[in-house]
Amino acid sequence: MASSYSSDLKLELMATGENAGTWGTKTNANLNLIQQAIGGFEQVSVSSGATVALAMSDASISNARNMVVKVASVTLSGATVVTVPDSIEKMYIFDITAVTNPTNLTIKTASGSGFVTDQAKMYFAYTDGTNLNEVSLDTLGGAIGTASLPTVTVAKGGTGLTSLGAANLPLKVNSGGSALEFGALPLAGGGTGSTSLAGANIAALNATNNFADNIIQRSLLKDTGEVRVALGDLGGGTDDIDLSLGNVFSATVSTGTQTLTFSNPSPSGNACTFMLILTNGGSQTVNFPASVDFPGGSAPTLTTSGTDILMFTTIDAGTLYHGILASTDSK
Repeated sequence: MASSYSSDLKLELMATGENAGTWGTKTNANLNLIQQAIGGFEQVSVSSGATVALAMSDASISNARNMVVKVASVTLSGATVVTVPDSIEKMYIFDITAVTNPTNLTIKTASGSGFVTDQAKMYFAYTDGTNLNEVSLDTLGGAIGTASLPTVTVAKGGTGLTSLGAANLPLKVNSGGSALEFGALPLAGGGTGSTSLAGANIAALNATNNFADNIIQRSLLKDTGEVRVALGDLGGGTDDIDLSLGNVFSATVSTGTQTLTFSNPSPSGNACTFMLILTNGGSQTVNFPASVDFPGGSAPTLTTSGTDILMFTTIDAGTLYHGILASTDSK
């Protein structure tokens, strides 16, 4: 009676009394095939838009028998298919990490169904004799499948929690100070009173924060300062006071006619006020922007040798600045 072959791995099944003198060779061949099925690796090349059929031949090393099948580096611009044989039952690991545009790849049985690889990652699947079935995390039962975490003691780097908590809740210490839990942070503990990130530009401590002209409401400020911009000796000519840099400016007038310009005030509808500490302003001619309106319609007389403090305010993005001489020859 001639040998037959197993349906799944195509191993040679030798009949009693057959293959005298060659049992050792054939048994070793079967063991190699089993080894290939359990731990074998094969890299296969595919072309974009083509169908590549993996094969499993009787009693011989074949690419479809390997446990791990890796698709070689390729860019897939069209629908591409890799098939495994029909009528076998087997586990597979498919390595798609070298594939660009993996959503164009389908892995299936020759005549049945399979799955589309949605990412360039590894895929675990099994054939049931008809179709190729992907095993993904959302198909698993147990702790991981139900979005739970195993308990890890805090001493070993865990949190002591076994679930992921409610959505958007921060991790905090419980009221007894003995364990971690999910929940809203109290204001006294440095929290915001909110359990979600409601908007952009949320400030961070110990950093420069840009609130992008948004409102800070009902705040109580303590021990605050204003940014000072030291312009130094202007030296005549034209110099700009850029209000995006600060709200207090210091400068010295020394040589020739000095012309000042103002730029980047707050948007219209907001009040923008800044201070100019000007030294020896009366020693030269100082020209302010035409948009500045001083009391009485004329610029004040500045100190020739000394320091004057001027204040400017605009509520229409710089169309008009209200200017005053707040302090003359300040000592």
